[in-house]
Amino acid sequence: MSLLVQISILLVTALILVPLTKRLGLSSVLAFLLTGIVLGPNLLDLNQDTALTTELTYIGTLSLLFLIGLELRPQRLWQVRTQISKLGGLSLLLCTLVLMIPLLLLFKLSLSVSFILAVALSLASSSLLLQLLQQQQLLNSRFGQQSFALLILQGAIALLLLAFSPLLLPNDQNIHHDVAYFSSLVAALSGLFLMGRYVMRPLQHFLSKNAATELLTAVAVLQSLLVFLVLTALSIPATVSALFAGILIADAKFRHEFEANIAPFKGILIGMFFIGIGMSLNLSILFSQSLLLLAALITFVLIKTLCLVSLGYFYQRNWQQPLLLALSFTQAGEIGFVAIQLLFNAESLSPLHYQLLLWLVALSMLITPALFWLIQRYILPKFKTYTPQTAQNTTPRLIIAGFGRSGQIIARVAHIQQLPFTAIDNSPVQLQMLQGSEANIIEGDATEAEILLAAGIDSAEVFVLAIDDVESSMQIARYIRLHYPTLCLIARARDRHHLHLLKELGISHIWRETYLSSLGMAYRTLCKLGIPTVQAKQLIEDFRDHDEAQIAEQQRIYTDDKKVYESYSSFIDELNCIFESDQLRVGSSVSPIDTDATDAIADSCAHPITSMPTHAKDRIDITKNEFD
Repeated sequence: MSLLVQISILLVTALILVPLTKRLGLSSVLAFLLTGIVLGPNLLDLNQDTALTTELTYIGTLSLLFLIGLELRPQRLWQVRTQISKLGGLSLLLCTLVLMIPLLLLFKLSLSVSFILAVALSLASSSLLLQLLQQQQLLNSRFGQQSFALLILQGAIALLLLAFSPLLLPNDQNIHHDVAYFSSLVAALSGLFLMGRYVMRPLQHFLSKNAATELLTAVAVLQSLLVFLVLTALSIPATVSALFAGILIADAKFRHEFEANIAPFKGILIGMFFIGIGMSLNLSILFSQSLLLLAALITFVLIKTLCLVSLGYFYQRNWQQPLLLALSFTQAGEIGFVAIQLLFNAESLSPLHYQLLLWLVALSMLITPALFWLIQRYILPKFKTYTPQTAQNTTPRLIIAGFGRSGQIIARVAHIQQLPFTAIDNSPVQLQMLQGSEANIIEGDATEAEILLAAGIDSAEVFVLAIDDVESSMQIARYIRLHYPTLCLIARARDRHHLHLLKELGISHIWRETYLSSLGMAYRTLCKLGIPTVQAKQLIEDFRDHDEAQIAEQQRIYTDDKKVYESYSSFIDELNCIFESDQLRVGSSVSPIDTDATDAIADSCAHPITSMPTHAKDRIDITKNEFD
């Protein structure tokens, strides 16, 4: 059977089975896994020479690790450190130590192989868990946020495991080879990271500034190819290359554009991996070793559950969150499949052990939806204090990104009006004032799509962008305009250039952070210097009108610094003419009904007074301060 025919049969089977299994409430990850089992050697036997299975598994493994790398950033791991420092790290360590015991005693594996397997089996399935959390609308709950933080930690551990597994596997090399491998690994990863920061990132800014955004994806592809070329030349495994390539792109400023471009293919890439794994499973092993697999599955689930629950209760002194996390993280995941395949290729596992471990991971994933149903049906109703919070947080009307000076004032006003809102900030100090309130608090980077999903952006009505960092603000604005074009976006601009960038995206509700307060201070200054209040107010309002007209004029040329500077000089001259005409209009030497002088001055201006925009009826009165 030709390769094209095999691929066609695979696609047709997937198109039939995946929708059917999803109708049963299963995630697409499990649907792809079941598709691979159906196409495997014991049913349809699509691939008799195993070539297709090998290629699918290899390409799918690299693709999946690349996608996992896209979710990992050093900044993100640092931001969630408070959520994972104790429960996450110690639970993984405890699970690893306990799982090593049956691997050493029952499977008779070596210490190093048992350690690699125990670490890999301790890591849950990120793709499966994220899908289930989104389907059950639990991602924006406290339970969902803690689960997401643990998945980030597990991704970092996966990188370390894959990178240093060659040093742990039995080989014929001496200690000098191990030292050389370790040194080359550290040097290569450090050099590639610096290249991404100081070479690729300026290149991306250059392309974006010159309106060549369609080439940003090409830069990401080039960066990934360089990672593979460098690490392959140093004999570093391709799995490490794929994972680190994803991490480098995740660290880029324009990663959201790249993620949007590959979003339609994510499901296919993940599906390739799980179909390949499913085709590697042997059903005869499942039937002949059913009792052993059942006992191993029960033992495996109990070990992970008890480790998480015991440590969680020790630190939190309650059963609620630890029990929810334990039942969610009982399965092994993608890294488990990758580690088993790696050890089998290194001839560290026998064919029987290889199949038994594959089935153990697959079965642990297959029972996860049932455990989630158990959580929803029986466990969540037991925690009455948890359920109302989840229901409230799933439909936030307001999201405030950035909880500094501007964000806090907006939150206070919303709190007075009893409007539920979600606050996002990467500083736990800024969020301390909300502790004990009913507000939904998310500590994290708002530039991350998963953080926004956890905040409930899918159902939000208003998004307040109050972040003071211009680059981060623009990343969020681009992402929202691309994925949520109908969402009302109210943005804070740091300066005029930032305002022009936001207006270029089509955002209409923009406030410069010091503009209104400066106008208010200018008004008070004029009053204290003896200018009548009516005249001072009119001067400020005329300046405000003129400034808005200037911004509209400069919007066309804001990328040309020379033209912008020239426009400033022109607008200043025009503003002086208007102020002079205002002075004549209100001055004692000119009659109020004699407008000849003011008309003459206005005619001498580039733009007459009559061309000035009228004041908006809903304009904020800036002539009062908070102490009036």
